[in-house]
Amino acid sequence: VLANKLIDNNLYENVVFANCAVGGRPLEQLNKGFNYYYLEENLKNMILNFGKVDGILFHQGEANHSNVLGFDNYFNDFNTFHEKIKIISPETKIYLCRATYCNNYSDIDLIYIQNNIINSYDNVYAGPNTDELIDYRIDDCHLSKEGVVEFSNMFFELIKNPINIVAN
Repeated sequence: VLANKLIDNNLYENVVFANCAVGGRPLEQLNKGFNYYYLEENLKNMILNFGKVDGILFHQGEANHSNVLGFDNYFNDFNTFHEKIKIISPETKIYLCRATYCNNYSDIDLIYIQNNIINSYDNVYAGPNTDELIDYRIDDCHLSKEGVVEFSNMFFELIKNPINIVAN
């Protein structure tokens, strides 16, 4: 949905996505081991095959909800992730979603941290705040088909008009 929207609106001639998602993992686990190496290999292969990676669409947070695994080191864990990505592809933008909603509530403290991350790095931009998509959930956590379309619409607007300063 997002790729078609980017092409149909002449933002890009071609769009390629590499899905490196690992469900249910806290940010710390995405910085090391298999989870990180899988992302790293995909990023390197995208650069090798296409010359660059314009953006990383980063949707993570539910596992770091204060009532799940916590967010004590979230900012530092993101910094570790950011530094590793910057070595491989310094020009790549990271679109960080605010994503915490699951099982009937958002974690406003984690959203605050995610907003601070967006405000702290030159190449980190706001991705959609998917906590706003409560009415588009199939199981009070995951997005429905309609939710994915709305998520794509939100992402399109933020890629079209990148924002790297957000209000807390």
